[in-house]
Amino acid sequence: MKKPFVMCLIFLMLFSLCACSNQSAVDITEQPPSSLDPAAGAPASQLPQQLTTNITLDAELPQNTGKVDILTVGLASIDMEAAKQLLLAGKEITNHVQSGATEVYTTSDGSTMSATGSFFSFDTNFSIYINNVFTWSKNDPSYNADTFLTNKDLGFCPIDEAKMQVADVLHSMGIDGIDRSTVYTLDHAMLAEAETAKKNNPDYAIDIQNGQIKFKDSWTENDDCYFFVMECCLHNIPIIADDFERTESGTIMFGNRVLAILSKDGIQHLQMINIYRELSVEGQCEIISSEQALETVVKNLTLSLPATNIPSEMSNCAMCRNMRISSIPICA
Repeated sequence: MKKPFVMCLIFLMLFSLCACSNQSAVDITEQPPSSLDPAAGAPASQLPQQLTTNITLDAELPQNTGKVDILTVGLASIDMEAAKQLLLAGKEITNHVQSGATEVYTTSDGSTMSATGSFFSFDTNFSIYINNVFTWSKNDPSYNADTFLTNKDLGFCPIDEAKMQVADVLHSMGIDGIDRSTVYTLDHAMLAEAETAKKNNPDYAIDIQNGQIKFKDSWTENDDCYFFVMECCLHNIPIIADDFERTESGTIMFGNRVLAILSKDGIQHLQMINIYRELSVEGQCEIISSEQALETVVKNLTLSLPATNIPSEMSNCAMCRNMRISSIPICA
């Protein structure tokens, strides 16, 4: 039986650095003003702000929240029978393997669905072509999501309807609390351009030659699709997306991720990692201000950046929930 966790709020900045208070209740209204307040409070029109010689802030900080709920949580269970009915409907299952907590389905058309522990994945041949030319993560050297539009309608269905379709599938599989999403509009023309760019990139020449990267070669309007990058939220605050390890104690908290691709033919890709569900509310805690969190991140970056003063830009600042076990904060 999985042990429940207790979660507290932190601020997550670039490079997965975070700051949280491990002291008893701290009254953020009585804390001294931060030396970074002018930059932290700057509106978008005044960004980017140069914080130090080589550290730039190019994102608005979230508003201070004050008190937040402390939640006891557990990992959500995925309804595999519902997943099979929804994602493998009309497909011929050619192989089904179940061993302990691991379950894998393969179909005659090349689709695969697997689950093990807190990880779930569903892919079709079409999704492989998409993932070969579209990269959403800024941590990936092949990142190109910024060249695609977001939240724009495609011909096969409006984006609001697409969001409802994905939410209905997740709900039927027993997954709720996926309240925030970035939806990329992948039209066939942009996908063709991205594929051509990758083909012409010498960095991928060997992988292409060895057949490790396969291309579709011909894109039509039938290939238009939406790519969802979603956040698991509890009490309207997203849970930290990246794994975070505290080296002093050797503890680690696992981030969560929900990705989906929707085309005119339905869900083509669905990936879920570490989806949490609320078990109970244990009380409330007060959090440090966003300005203090920013100061902590800047100090950590200053210590970690090499002597060559490589520029660093903080382009995303958000409040995220972080876990602590037995009331001991994993990050502090």
